[in-house]
Amino acid sequence: MVTTVNFDNLKKGVVSILQSSLTAYGSSTTGNAPDGSNQQYASSEEINNRILQVDGEVATLIAQTMQSPFQSTFIQTSSALPAPKSALPARVGAILSVLTQAGSTMTFTAGDVSVPSNYITISNHGLVTGQMVQLTTSNTLPTGLSLATDYYVIRISSSTFRFATSAWNAFQGTAVTMSGAGTGTNTVTSQYVEGTEADSKDTVVQAYTMASLFAQSQNGACNFWFIEGDEIYTSSPNCKVVYTDYTLTSSPQAPQTYLHAVVAGAIAELLKDGGDGQMAGYYQGQYQSYLQEIASGAKVLPEISQYKR
Repeated sequence: MVTTVNFDNLKKGVVSILQSSLTAYGSSTTGNAPDGSNQQYASSEEINNRILQVDGEVATLIAQTMQSPFQSTFIQTSSALPAPKSALPARVGAILSVLTQAGSTMTFTAGDVSVPSNYITISNHGLVTGQMVQLTTSNTLPTGLSLATDYYVIRISSSTFRFATSAWNAFQGTAVTMSGAGTGTNTVTSQYVEGTEADSKDTVVQAYTMASLFAQSQNGACNFWFIEGDEIYTSSPNCKVVYTDYTLTSSPQAPQTYLHAVVAGAIAELLKDGGDGQMAGYYQGQYQSYLQEIASGAKVLPEISQYKR
């Protein structure tokens, strides 16, 4: 877990360099109406806003930098995006990977279980060999199968299949032995797995519309995806996008080791309008240098160098 930069430490760093007054501009309840006092200083609220603004710039850069040691802090996974085409989630960061759900949910009962031959019968199940699934039940699973466990399909026909304990076993045809048919209604749910990027959206659409042909000629074609603009195409029933994003909150989100970057950037912003132009440029230069180091994947930044007149 990354330790984020402390707001109080950020503010102390900014105020100590600016020698700012901590007395707010405004006397109104909102603090936005200037009352004429301390006009030469940035208000406490303005300092807060600039700190959060610059913290957001740093956090956004982290989210966009693939080699950043802190990028994982901003990773999110989208909700299920249905086939064949969906809008990508709004984001300021990068798309890291696409997870595809190769198949949908289906059920079977004890009468569909062939214990001697270790297979399940479900008409037009649409499963392919190597597809990962998990099982739930309203009562008891067939003996030999377990809840919250990944199983891999061995396709026998369009209406029958077996379970294997690994993808290797599935392709080798080594099935789980079932010694009892179980009771109740059992549900087979396809799991999300790393998808395969296709060469074009046309390939994805073709795999989606002719899934049975693709499954016979190219195993795993149901896991295809392709991104064009702000849309994602998938040949699986659903997909999820793993991406990075930053959303402004009332607390800083940059890591503690980037404190000096946020301080330098905030000072440059606060001095930009009506302040010391040379001092503003000095801290802006330091801030830009810090951003370059962050973009190169630096884990720790050097201490800020104070301006000397």
